[in-house]
Amino acid sequence: MRRRRWATQAEMASRLGTVPDVVNRALRKLAEGEMIHVERHQIQILDKEGLKAIAQVIE
Repeated sequence: MRRRRWATQAEMASRLGTVPDVVNRALRKLAEGEMIHVERHQIQILDKEGLKAIAQVIE
């Protein structure tokens, strides 16, 4: 599954109420965990169930 990401990590951070470094670290951790693949302006979801599990822990 592919989703177009916001134009920049700065814009994504602004929408989430954080800073670009935090977004960058989060995306990198998810990519290292093989849950997503990030390339240019796209984020490919590799492990939908894994992401759901993380989201439930955060709630």
